[in-house]
Amino acid sequence: MKTFILHKHNASPPARAVMMLGDILGLKFEFLEPKLLEGELSKPEYSAKNPMKTIPLLEDGDFALADSHAIVMYLISKYGADKRERLYPNDHQERARLHQLLFFDTGILFPSMRAVTIPTFLGQCSGITDEQKTQIENAYGMLEGYLQKSSYVAANHLTLADICVGATATTLHELLPVDADRFPKIVEWMNRINTEEFFKTQNAPGCAQLGEIIRMTWEKRRLNK
Repeated sequence: MKTFILHKHNASPPARAVMMLGDILGLKFEFLEPKLLEGELSKPEYSAKNPMKTIPLLEDGDFALADSHAIVMYLISKYGADKRERLYPNDHQERARLHQLLFFDTGILFPSMRAVTIPTFLGQCSGITDEQKTQIENAYGMLEGYLQKSSYVAANHLTLADICVGATATTLHELLPVDADRFPKIVEWMNRINTEEFFKTQNAPGCAQLGEIIRMTWEKRRLNK
């Protein structure tokens, strides 16, 4: 069986999205975990493959590809076989709707998470600020709006969009739990996707890990004030 190299950390939602799709498709990965604190992402051999100096990074032979959305679209397009049509529909409007949610993840949802995690790791906050809470809840409101139209984020069945958006949303839920009264559709959707075996095995552990790291970092900063 073909083996792909995936540079990742389990705490990273984008990396988990790639891992979940790999599990669905039965792909074999060799996992490499760059030492972030030692600056491995900035080393020439890594940045030559990924000038963004981020994870995940996929290597398929001599071909290197960064950005989780680009990676999952590549993998499903080339290796999706009989699962391709349902996860990444050929219909132009269905695919456009799916892309819309991937761009929402990139432009709105994931940045609302980074607005919390980056200042936390830089030692600049000891909990979610009012501004961060507003940003996350605004993102939740948009996601709730998308879920008014379908039981999954881009269709009435699971697609690539649920994998990518789900990895981010479940992580945000660790940082600021979704209010079931305000956002009932999100809660229903998360309960639905969390029953999937690939969410249980490839997403849940890393999601909980990042949540625990963030909470411990907040507590340590509060104690040291």
